Amino acid sequence: MQNVIKKSSNFVDRGDPAAYDMLVGDFTTDATWRDIDLSAIVPKGAKAVLLRVKLNDDVAGSHLYLRQNGKVQIINAALIQQQVPNQTIDNDLIVPLDADAVIEYSGANLAFIAINLIVRGWWI
Repeated sequence: MQNVIKKSSNFVDRGDPAAYDMLVGDFTTDATWRDIDLSAIVPKGAKAVLLRVKLNDDVAGSHLYLRQNGKVQIINAALIQQQVPNQTIDNDLIVPLDADAVIEYSGANLAFIAINLIVRGWWI
């Protein structure tokens, strides 16, 4: 297994960005799947992206799903979910990329307090 991972995956650390790539105002959270184009950050040919996502909402159960563009099932999507109202949660999520470095998201709450997303790196 280690040889397979070693030969097929090469993680590229993005470095030390000074700000988040997307903030709450960049998201439409109406439970519809929408695209996030990461091609300005992630090079063509990258296979997956490592994201840090911070989420805050005043309603427990509010959530944000992220998945590879073009997928249709939710069962394999990355998820970050508000467990306790008004408590910021954060998580590192790995999301596969399509050939154009696009992923999809779906958020279930019309008014999140915070959604902060940053690309930490990617696999080529």
